[in-house]
Amino acid sequence: MKSSQKVLAEANEHNNHYYRRRLASLASEAFTMLFISNTAMNLAQLIMLDWSDDYNVGKEHQGYRTIKLRAGKKTQHFIVTSSFLPLFRKYLKLREYLLVEDSSLLFFGFDASILNHKPLSKGFSTNFNKKLRNNIGIEIPTITAREWRAHKADWLVTNTDPKTTAMMLQNSERTVLKHYTTGSEIESADEMSKFYDSLSTIQFNTSSAKKAQYTAVPVGHCQRYQSPQPISAKNNILPDCSTPPGCLHCSHYRIIADEEDIRKLVSFRFISIESRQLASSETHFENYFGEILVRIDEILMLLRNQSEKLKWLVDRVCSEVSEQEILSPYWGRKYQFLINLELIK
Repeated sequence: MKSSQKVLAEANEHNNHYYRRRLASLASEAFTMLFISNTAMNLAQLIMLDWSDDYNVGKEHQGYRTIKLRAGKKTQHFIVTSSFLPLFRKYLKLREYLLVEDSSLLFFGFDASILNHKPLSKGFSTNFNKKLRNNIGIEIPTITAREWRAHKADWLVTNTDPKTTAMMLQNSERTVLKHYTTGSEIESADEMSKFYDSLSTIQFNTSSAKKAQYTAVPVGHCQRYQSPQPISAKNNILPDCSTPPGCLHCSHYRIIADEEDIRKLVSFRFISIESRQLASSETHFENYFGEILVRIDEILMLLRNQSEKLKWLVDRVCSEVSEQEILSPYWGRKYQFLINLELIK
């Protein structure tokens, strides 16, 4: 076995040494997380974001820079803060170093060899945290692109104006005023406290006897089926026993902390995200599914925080659903039906 000093010497001597590229790939993925937090970009957009060295930087608003480019046959742009721009330029140099083969994508992942790149997966956030834990020993909470977008929206509404918020989120000012100005994180603390009180009723006993007390539904279980009750008076989505979103926003909703119920919930999230292409626009999708997806991610985060064993189970099921499409039976049939109708490709 080679000594640590010898491995270090070899890595310093060879520019494309395995360990050098391994650390560089981890740095690339770390920057991708920073980019998501700075731009509040949806993961689906990020995965498909093209790049060209023929780009320019414009100033359209104080403190922000618009990066415009033409990649392929389309013009693209995104907005970053002025202070983030130098770091973005450093990433471009790192990207150039890592790419052994040409790629039109701005961001990418790597296979085990650290030589060939590949598109980012939908489970990028979870996979990145696993790498931090396994390779460096750093344990941090998983924050998804959707959660970054929600936090960014809250910060922008609180600290800037509707025009700036709309610019960063690439929404209209009307959408911002309608969906993001119901109160800042501090102002909504009392409401969130009540919300998490409702989540505290999640059952962690996985016995058959416990399940028998509830009615099975596509996203988990229900304590009082056909008696919908809102979680709070400020619910935007009304409780409804006939729809999964209505079920998720009902005070009688329950999820048993076992693989069956977790897979139901994660499968519904998968179907919702796959339905993005059916929306007439990104704004249309966010208006309909945004709050639903936030609710699901909050429930999954609460489950993860209960124990390491449960965190491992949630992460495994999320990976199996997103990468292998192992859905619950109910949602598997729904997904196949959409594929047969050629509504999802």
